[in-house]
Amino acid sequence: MRTSALILIWATGLAFGSYPVVKATGEPPAWRLEPLAVIVAPDGVGFSRIGSVLLDPRGGLMVVDRKEQVIYRYDDTGKLLGTVGRVGSGPSEFRVPYALGWLGDELMVFDPMNARILRWTRDAKYLGQWELTNRLTGQLPVFAGPHGTLWLYQGGEGPSGKYQTNFTRLPSTGKHDTIWFPYHESKVSTSPPKGSDGYLVCTQKGGFTWFYSPFSEITTHRVVNWEGQLVEVSDADYRLAVMTAPGDTVKVLEHTITRAPISDAEWSAGLQEYKDWIAKNPDASCSGREVRPASKPAIRDLATDNIGRMWVERYMPHGFQWEAWQGNRIVGAFTVADTAANRMTAFSSDRVALVRYRDEDGGYEIRLYRIRR
Repeated sequence: MRTSALILIWATGLAFGSYPVVKATGEPPAWRLEPLAVIVAPDGVGFSRIGSVLLDPRGGLMVVDRKEQVIYRYDDTGKLLGTVGRVGSGPSEFRVPYALGWLGDELMVFDPMNARILRWTRDAKYLGQWELTNRLTGQLPVFAGPHGTLWLYQGGEGPSGKYQTNFTRLPSTGKHDTIWFPYHESKVSTSPPKGSDGYLVCTQKGGFTWFYSPFSEITTHRVVNWEGQLVEVSDADYRLAVMTAPGDTVKVLEHTITRAPISDAEWSAGLQEYKDWIAKNPDASCSGREVRPASKPAIRDLATDNIGRMWVERYMPHGFQWEAWQGNRIVGAFTVADTAANRMTAFSSDRVALVRYRDEDGGYEIRLYRIRR
């Protein structure tokens, strides 16, 4: 086991404002993964469209198959135990199951097309439902919290009187809490779209298509941590803003690292979609240019688990590494060979499920592991 020291340094003010900055250096203790099962659809091929995976802290997992519109239950060996609910709009039915979460011992299923959250026991006994005020679509994940709490990322009419996104806390008892994201008015442009350094806009008859340079598009990732605070990364560096509300930063978590380089093979593979499109659309006109960044972004994704840890997926020279933050410390990390194929990751206290693309049939499989220290 690697035992490199991890040093935490508190700083205040400086260029970051009047809040403390927690800086971690060095590599965290190396954890390892023990394979448990490889899970595919009941017909023996890869799932065509996985919407959500939820690990049960007591063992087993749930899988939302969006194409079949069914929720499967598996044990830790990959054995199919049964299904949850069925398609419809009546009691114990869902139109489109989008995301799963635990609220205490209850399984919660977010069904935006029916504007409700359905409730089951672990063994698939239906308990009832909560009505929602909005019919929502899109990739809307849920995150667990302490003391029988679940956070739902959704949207609706906000304080501005217009559509805003938010995290809504759904407690087992008591009132709901909401973290609203600021309203930004978008204006429709009548001018033709143009590209710039880092992305290209290609126009052709009937519309336009855009392509980002590989590793140049920095996406924003957000989770709600164990304390009910919003955690966000929105640039290329390993810097996590911890907020009570958007913009109200209480501290920043940093890990001092050397960002991973971009290999020639990765750069070429990242441009392949653009090259294939140009070959099929030789008359298209493109503006902007691809620009090769000096390195990859620091972070690819964020996640939480049921015991209060926040997980950060970090780009490495070869693959990725998941690092576990517990409060102000990075307590451990693990890597998985060839993790570029991973499309989704779910955690519990001692297990992790990786959703991976399968070249053999174009579907997806779930690789289940136990995390060993």
